[in-house]
Amino acid sequence: MPMQVMDHAQNKTKGRVKRIVIIDRNELSRAGFISLIADDAGLETAESSDRPIGNTADIHRHRPDLLVVAGEDPSIDTLESLAATSNTAPIMAFANRWDRDTAMSALRFGARGLGLKTEGKATIMAAIHAVAAGGIYLDPSVADGVIGAAIDGTSAPEPAARTKIATLTDQERRVLAYLANGLTTADIAGRLTVSSATVKSHISHVLQKLQLRDRSQAVVFAYRSG
Repeated sequence: MPMQVMDHAQNKTKGRVKRIVIIDRNELSRAGFISLIADDAGLETAESSDRPIGNTADIHRHRPDLLVVAGEDPSIDTLESLAATSNTAPIMAFANRWDRDTAMSALRFGARGLGLKTEGKATIMAAIHAVAAGGIYLDPSVADGVIGAAIDGTSAPEPAARTKIATLTDQERRVLAYLANGLTTADIAGRLTVSSATVKSHISHVLQKLQLRDRSQAVVFAYRSG
């Protein structure tokens, strides 16, 4: 099963049609995404392009709820270009394949979802909806690679991330790691042999110290920082 983390309390777009901007250099692939979105009453394509949206004004003009960035290979250059703008829309990135280095790079450049273009319609749409609703989505093969990078230490945190992580207690770091692995509050409580209330307190402290809004952001932070 793919890893999905949702924070329904933060879903500000619930109840209205979500606007999607598609960036894909392949014309047929781009048309495929447009067709999938057209079949979904809860989504609409605000814009599609074969190149990165050039500037902040373009992004603000389209007012997207989600950017879908797709390519045969991971579009790291596109994600890097978007990271240089003040884009605040979540990004769902699709590729034919991911290795863990490019997956980590994509997360660092702002992707909240990593999926495979080779999956079926239902899986692709589940990924789009998860990220558009404020959650994260990781294809199982991507999640395995990213978690492996964190476990074996091949992904070093950025200096700013290291500074924030240093403020966490050992128990709070364990909680953050469990969140990154998709565990629920009850699951974490079982692993740490503490109450759910204690876990919730740890999560609250983690969010406060890392200056994050919710669990979804904590998961993304954990992946980006390795």
